[in-house]
Formats: sequence, structure tokens, C-alpha cells
Amino acid sequence: MTNNQRPTTTLMRIAVDAMGGDHAPGSIIDGALAAARHLNIGLVLTGRSDLIDAELARHPDAGELDIRVIDAPDVVGMGESPTSALRRKSRTSIRQAADAVARGEAGALVSAGNTGATVMAAHASFGMLPGVDRPALAATVPSGDALGVLLDVGANADCRAPHLLHARLFFLGLHFQSGSNRFGGLIDVIRIHLKCIA
Repeated sequence: MTNNQRPTTTLMRIAVDAMGGDHAPGSIIDGALAAARHLNIGLVLTGRSDLIDAELARHPDAGELDIRVIDAPDVVGMGESPTSALRRKSRTSIRQAADAVARGEAGALVSAGNTGATVMAAHASFGMLPGVDRPALAATVPSGDALGVLLDVGANADCRAPHLLHARLFFLGLHFQSGSNRFGGLIDVIRIHLKCIA
């Protein structure tokens, strides 16, 4: 296969909340298409289909990529309460993306939108792992010649011992699944109380 040929099948399909984040849907779709081109992944784009179609039209090669659009007329804004927004709005872009993963139409979910709404939509669509009380957000960080995973990046500032254990067990599952030989550590939030003396 030459560099100009596209593979006929994709490795996996990613659900993308096209309406989440700053400058959506334009910047979100630009990034999703760049990933699809370079990583051989398919996309499920969720959001207002008229806006998504207009953005896709700016990319001449979009028709060659594995892209599916799911219309979702509602959006959870960055300043909105996730709980009330997801209750009031039945077809949000983030909930439709999470549902696509739950139905097996995508293998992962990406959103640059409201973090609380993303966690709540994922919880509502997939539920929790047995024995786990709280979700943990993960972020990839550069680590030498590879990427490391930083688990629970701010979702739980008040963790009890069982929550830290659950996060550690989840990390170990990721660690063994990836076949990595890297060490995994546990970092907890340290609170420092300062007294201001005037």
C-alpha cells in the first residue's frame, strides 16, 4: 500500500461529541478528521447534523473516511449544571455519543465539552464496573518514549480509601491489558491549609 492509499477497514470507531468544547463543531470536527486520517479510525459524530454536515463539506476527503453522523439537537453548555441539563434535554450530543458506545457502534468516547455531563452520560449509558463506587477520569501524559496514564485527574478531590483502591485496581487492569512493563504509582491530593495573618 502506498502512502496515498487509505486502508479499506478501520481499526476502531470513536464516538465524538461534535458539539462539546470551544469553537464546536468546527475545531472538534477538524481534530476528529485529522485523527481519522492519521490513525485509521472511524468516527461517529454526534450533534446537530446540519452543522456537522456543513463542517464536513469543508473537507474534500471526508467522503473517503469512515464517518457516521447521529443527529442530536441538544447541547450541554459549559456553564450548565450537568444534572439538570441531562434531565431537561433528552437528546444531547454527549448522551448520544455515550449511547453509541453502549450499543457497540463505537469502542470509545471523546468529548471536549462539559466534564460533569460527560461523566454522567457515560455512567447512565454504561453503568459502573462491579464494586466501583465512583468514576475516575484518565488523561494521557508524555512519559519518555511512550504515553503514561494519569488516572483520576480531578473528578474526586475528596477520596476515601476504597475509592483510591478502585482507581488503583482500574489502573492495574489498564496496565496489564496494555502489556506495559512500566511502574504505576499512586498520587493523592494533599490539602494545605494556610492562615492569612493581616
